[in-house]
Amino acid sequence: MDFLNFLFFVNNILLTFVLYSGVGADVMCNDGTNDYWIDDKICGEVCPSQFIQDVDRDKGQLCNLPSSNAELFELKFWMIQNLSQTSITSSINSADNWENPFLVPYNSPTNTSPLPTRSRGFYFTSSSSIASNQPYIPSLYFTAALWITAITPGKILTVRAESTNYIELVLDDHYFAFNILAKTPHRDSDMPKITSIADSVWQYVLIQINQIDSDTIKLVIAINEDPGSIPNLFEHGYEARFPNKVYNWTIGKSDETSFNGFLYWIKGWNVLYHYHWSPDFSQLCNIRLPCNNFDEWRVK
Repeated sequence: MDFLNFLFFVNNILLTFVLYSGVGADVMCNDGTNDYWIDDKICGEVCPSQFIQDVDRDKGQLCNLPSSNAELFELKFWMIQNLSQTSITSSINSADNWENPFLVPYNSPTNTSPLPTRSRGFYFTSSSSIASNQPYIPSLYFTAALWITAITPGKILTVRAESTNYIELVLDDHYFAFNILAKTPHRDSDMPKITSIADSVWQYVLIQINQIDSDTIKLVIAINEDPGSIPNLFEHGYEARFPNKVYNWTIGKSDETSFNGFLYWIKGWNVLYHYHWSPDFSQLCNIRLPCNNFDEWRVK
């Protein structure tokens, strides 16, 4: 083999290696940690809850979007009438019980339990909280919606694992702030918060995580409107990659104090879901007035 043919031969080997390596890097997820190819977009350590696992000869372990709307939980706070109970059960999963920290009845004088009211759902003080006993794994297409009257700042919804917050919805002064911990090429990093104006009246809040492509996330927060009409936050260089951990889902106080106000209803999905549910406003007290005097509205 002369020298020119030898160079041509070596060049073909290198080109083949580069092309093969490129395909493998884009498709296969088999580094021993991030082994799941999630929705043909990103590699992850574990399949999100409600997603469907499969195996492909070329792509390895797949984690596909569910065919259903992937409901995680739904809490109808206004339905609680038995104050001797110590938890509220999700209407979607009977095994999903949201409990206050000390498992005390809701009519207990403890400051850690939210207080059921006659027509405004649960009243939360700065020390109130309830947490799910189900370790749902969030997805790159998470949606949550709630009816809330928020009066003073604090945590509303927190998804936390091993002292790290992965999803947060917070009342921050006069704004609802939505934030997630996402993956960058070099480290985990907080994405910039997306905010929307809050007011001390009943408001319908919808939040969404949407992994547009392998390195672009869109966060959405919509208040009383269709999310398509709300300004969205696009961030490049991020992946909504949630590691294989035990996740704690908490409403109210978690690592910081709870918001002060009323929560009528909340629902979560592990897919993008454009949903709007309205309560019977005739049953809600003073829909356009601040809910400061909760005492006369407590369940008795």
